[in-house]
Amino acid sequence: MRIARFLGAVCLCVSAVPGVVWAAEVRPLEFVQALQERGYYDFAVEYLEMLQQAGDLPEEMAEVFDLEMSKCLRGAANFAYDAKQAAELMDRAQKHLDKFLSERPNHPEAVSALVSVGSFAMDHALRLVREAKTAEKKDQKQAAQLLAQGRARLAEARKRFESALATLARRRNELPAPSAGAGKGRPAKESRQVALQRAQLDASIIEAQFQLGLVDYYTAQTYKDPKEAARLAALKRAAKVFNDIWQLRRVSEAGEIDVVGLQAHMWEGKVAEELGDYQTALDIYDEVLASEPDPGKPDPLKMDKRLDPLFAQVNLSRLLLIKRRSVESFLAEAEDYLGAFARKSRFDGYQGVALEYAKTLGEMAQKAEGSEKAKLIKQALAVLNDMARVPSAYQAEAIQLRARLAGGAGGALGDVAAARTFTEAVGIGDAALQASKWEMAAAAYRRALEIGDTSKDAATRLAKVKESLAWALYMAAAELYKANKFAEFREAARKIVAEFPETSVAADAAAMAVDAQLRLYASLPANQMQERAAALDLLTKMAKEVEARWPGKPQADDARMALAQAALVRGEVEQALAAFEAVSDRSERYPVALALAAQTYWRRYLTEKQKGPQADKSRMDADRSSALKRIRTSVERFRRVAEPGKPLPRPHLEAELLLAEIQLDAGNAKEAATLLEPLVRQMKAEKPGTLDLVMLRVFFAGAQAYLALGDVDRATEIGMILADLGADQPPINSLLVRFVRVLDGERRKAEAAVTEATAANDEKAHQQAVARLRHTEETIGKLLGKLAQRKEMAVTDLLYVGEQCAAVGLTQEASQLFQAVADLAQKGDATAQKLLPRARSRMIAQLRKEGKFEAAMEQVEQLVKENPRSLDAHMERARILQAWAEQDPAQFDKAVAQWHFIRNLLEPSRKRFPREYYEVIYHAADCLRIQAEKAAKEGQSSAAQARAAEGAKLLFSAMTLNPKLDGDPNTLARYKALLDKLKGLTASGK
Repeated sequence: MRIARFLGAVCLCVSAVPGVVWAAEVRPLEFVQALQERGYYDFAVEYLEMLQQAGDLPEEMAEVFDLEMSKCLRGAANFAYDAKQAAELMDRAQKHLDKFLSERPNHPEAVSALVSVGSFAMDHALRLVREAKTAEKKDQKQAAQLLAQGRARLAEARKRFESALATLARRRNELPAPSAGAGKGRPAKESRQVALQRAQLDASIIEAQFQLGLVDYYTAQTYKDPKEAARLAALKRAAKVFNDIWQLRRVSEAGEIDVVGLQAHMWEGKVAEELGDYQTALDIYDEVLASEPDPGKPDPLKMDKRLDPLFAQVNLSRLLLIKRRSVESFLAEAEDYLGAFARKSRFDGYQGVALEYAKTLGEMAQKAEGSEKAKLIKQALAVLNDMARVPSAYQAEAIQLRARLAGGAGGALGDVAAARTFTEAVGIGDAALQASKWEMAAAAYRRALEIGDTSKDAATRLAKVKESLAWALYMAAAELYKANKFAEFREAARKIVAEFPETSVAADAAAMAVDAQLRLYASLPANQMQERAAALDLLTKMAKEVEARWPGKPQADDARMALAQAALVRGEVEQALAAFEAVSDRSERYPVALALAAQTYWRRYLTEKQKGPQADKSRMDADRSSALKRIRTSVERFRRVAEPGKPLPRPHLEAELLLAEIQLDAGNAKEAATLLEPLVRQMKAEKPGTLDLVMLRVFFAGAQAYLALGDVDRATEIGMILADLGADQPPINSLLVRFVRVLDGERRKAEAAVTEATAANDEKAHQQAVARLRHTEETIGKLLGKLAQRKEMAVTDLLYVGEQCAAVGLTQEASQLFQAVADLAQKGDATAQKLLPRARSRMIAQLRKEGKFEAAMEQVEQLVKENPRSLDAHMERARILQAWAEQDPAQFDKAVAQWHFIRNLLEPSRKRFPREYYEVIYHAADCLRIQAEKAAKEGQSSAAQARAAEGAKLLFSAMTLNPKLDGDPNTLARYKALLDKLKGLTASGK
């Protein structure tokens, strides 16, 4: 029965190989080699394993079993399901090869096996190079590391090939020299054996030399700079090796085309490509293809079928070169080739041409429209549909490209339903997953599970598909979380856990479901006691389930911390802190727990700080110290595991942000800016669709830090980034207005510097101060220009931004914003109606600044008449008269009277004066200065001194009442400058 089952397996394997006809007696070694020749390495591995299990290996197979198994495993690695499986297969292949060489070092096949030793190192190197190409777009540093590792493995391969070459040369030299009569008559048996050994050694020597040429070629691929000296030297060595082999092996001893020679010549063409000599490469490819039989005619020479894959590969290389010159020529020749050589479609070279043809059609479809676009996609899909049925190195990419093109044509889900094989369905799923089409990916993976897998690695492949399906469902659910649909997300996540409990996604889904429930609980108003109690019960139940199901895992810590945060919602701070600090320092979540504890201490510090003089300073100091200690440790632990060059995960980012905010609160602006700069860069690079509270905190803290360092440019740049990224929404606009308020403080400081330099009569300082003021105004103006274009602003913010635009010379933007307030007032907006007199006074101010005093006076009189109690209207009337008086002294008395009127209006009824009061006092004192100077010119010294003393008294009283005046540094500078002038008049009367 055992033998019958074994023979049945053999017959099954034989029947599975298309186009192979066997004699009644199957010779295992020939059968395995035939499978290898046709690329059916996985069948060959299974067949060899069955032979071994049967325990009756033929002698010829027993001698080379490990060598043949090594070859099959190495070949199967090229068609592995993923990188991990490929590495496992290569590792097994290496062990079998080492076993063969160890047990049978003198076997005739050991000669060629020596060369294979180097090939394993080269295969590993090529995997590293491919990984580097994949990583290049996302992580340049990782790509460079992989290339360096690949270069090192190639150097190792070179040593092994050189060692094999030396051994092979020594063995050949040890053979007896051909006898003098060699070639005459029938050779003796010993002579025939020696000749056979010599031929085998010659072939192996050529193979080792060939592999050394490939090592040089692939070593060149590990250098990114095409002009790198080491790269060019490696390519020149490779070119010489391949040309030497080509010249030596153009034809075989029988006068036929030599496969090895043609292969070497093809690689010589590829080297020419790498050196940028495309014409030489094209000439070489044409020389190789000159030996290819015409597909439409019989081949009388019955050329070695091993040349078919070579010709297919050369055709691919040649057509890619043609595409560099002309896409139209490429399409025409590729179409001809695919049609003429359709019978060769099983070869990788043919499939490579097909894929490049489909890619080109797809690229053209992206630029086309309407029926032309549809036609191109249809043509590409027809090619890709054929490719999906043929196993090749390009099959997976073809399936993924087909999914993308079909999706663009509106037929993606239809393709999922039409998938006929497990591999095809998985390919569609992988493509959809890569394109973030979660629903389509999930449908494709479910289709793959529905079809099933019958391969040897079915269990592993099915488990991976389930993992991918769970991930696709989880990512689809994550969209609900991002949309704040926490209840829907919770249920979707719990379904994933129920359906795929063994996947790695399950624990994360369960933990995030707990987080969603925490958010739902925290969002319930305190007066909804019954609903809050039910939500807390569910949260507790879910958290306990996670703790019980995944004990000792990070997700269990997540669940415990969720319960601690729920305690914070209830105001149970000490209970929450105890839970955070109970997380083990060996847990992956330890830095998160530390950050949450630090945040809790920090919030308590800020709450106490807001109490002002009544704050408990000892409690504040203790909480601040506790927060700083924990967040520093948290940040340190996060940094240990951070991936260089990768964006910081949100928990790490928030920890860095909190540390920066604490440093900023302590006045350590430089340390804060250093922490915040990479966070701002990350926000800018990610370009998030929406900005949440954490992101807004990053931007605002960054601006504060740079302003504290006096770097207005960098602070404004951060504001500009926020303006570019943030949507036109009230929360974002409100923060931008806060930015402007902070930046305006710097503008006022620059104005104060101009005032001080003018008063000091320091020309150099004055020029520098004016330049700084202009630069500051221009810098802030850029941000104001962006902000002025936004619509979703509060009325108060509209008016404030308009005033700031007017202050920096953006007259048009200011007028539009003032008019926007007026329009809202007309529509019945209560706040706009209240602010309308101020908005109108700011519009009238534009006329004043343009010197149109009569028109301005006419409008302000109307405004005062309509709003007799409006301080803004009266202030603007005074400013107009003051400015007019500087050109027409006849208006001076009116200006003085208006300032005194406003002063008398304000003083009797106020304990705390508005900022306008300090402007009134200044102008009243300045009017007294003008009167004092006039009296002094007229020789009235006593009157001059009296007027000057009265003005100085006004200023001094205001400064005594409030040393900072209205908080504007320029107001204080103007007071001091005017006070100095008045003191001079008081002393001299001149």
